Amino acid sequence: MSLNTSGTDAGGLAFDNSGYLYAISGYFDVAVFAPGSRSFVRTITDGVFEPLAIAVDRSGNLYVANGHNGYKGNIAVYPPGSGTPSRTITEDIYDPESLAFDSAGNLYVGNGLYADEVTVYSPSGTLLRTISDGVRDPQSIALDAGDDLFVANTEDGEGRTVTVYAPGKTQLVQTITDGIDCPQTLAVDSAGRLYVANNANGTATVYAAKTRKLLRTISKKVRDPWGLAVDSADTLYLASFLPNARIGIYPPGRLLPVHTIGTFALTLAMGPP
Repeated sequence: MSLNTSGTDAGGLAFDNSGYLYAISGYFDVAVFAPGSRSFVRTITDGVFEPLAIAVDRSGNLYVANGHNGYKGNIAVYPPGSGTPSRTITEDIYDPESLAFDSAGNLYVGNGLYADEVTVYSPSGTLLRTISDGVRDPQSIALDAGDDLFVANTEDGEGRTVTVYAPGKTQLVQTITDGIDCPQTLAVDSAGRLYVANNANGTATVYAAKTRKLLRTISKKVRDPWGLAVDSADTLYLASFLPNARIGIYPPGRLLPVHTIGTFALTLAMGPP
């Protein structure tokens, strides 16, 4: 199984509670891989059109953010194990570049350059609120266990900030700048540490829980990082577009990968450099 990695964007990796890995694999499909072996299982194509981000909620529902030529898009929702969407969310969805969930199951959508806002929806899909303070091209969003919201402000390649918002609030409470350079993807591990893939300076940076102080920088064997994810064991998966699109696998605390997956199924570097 070979993936077409062109035309996709950040947020292209997601795990469900059973350990299955979902990956944006082209303009019209999402690939699914088995736990452990990471062998290819199936491809989802129904309702997928220019996917920009994917996420899985705690019930195992898959959410696919469809860009539709980069403007008015939708969020397609798939029940566990299904390849057909049960519903779509369209209200205030514009260039949806990133997805995340809070502890109550509310969906957060980062709407990109055409909107510069994060919209929040109930589990049923009702729009709850809109966050725009400090939001500039939110390429990626993430929440920690306490429901603090992190927004990567890419600003069409010029961004230098990750902004932080308290649970249920729309005003920013903190701005992270140390080590941030065109932040493409965010993830939070089980201890609340924040991980950022910085495309412009070719690094992944890790920040402490609560204080958000820079803990370490991963730069060796990293070039043009476009995506990352952290699994339940706090293993980091870091996707780089160059050279030869690959994913490095980093156990907790490691600065060098112990394994690299090459240019087949799992390499969803999130688009061309």
